[in-house]
Amino acid sequence: MFSALRHRTAALALGVCFILPVHASSSKPGDFANTQARHIATFFPGRMTGTPAEMLSADYIRQTVSANGYRSDIRTFNSRYIYTARDNRKSWHNVTGSTVIAAHEGKRRSRSSLWRIWILTPR
Repeated sequence: MFSALRHRTAALALGVCFILPVHASSSKPGDFANTQARHIATFFPGRMTGTPAEMLSADYIRQTVSANGYRSDIRTFNSRYIYTARDNRKSWHNVTGSTVIAAHEGKRRSRSSLWRIWILTPR
């Protein structure tokens, strides 16, 4: 009986020792953004402007910030760049990229409302 009581107490003590550090840790500023950036880099490789991976990552960002209570919108923009071919011939290429804009009304009420606005470009 004494042995069973000791085993139970040891198991309880070890359980408490392992649970308390996890429970006591709090996230640092930027941990959520770091986790999301790693997720995007892992699941959406090759995110160049105008590619399907860039559009999918923009939609993922929009869904993520919407789930956190932000109103979000994907806006497209047009750009162009000089492309150099293997024979050193240069030509302009047009691309359409995406930008995610997310806004959240602040908690303080005053004449001018406090807003948080994010402008995110998935690259």
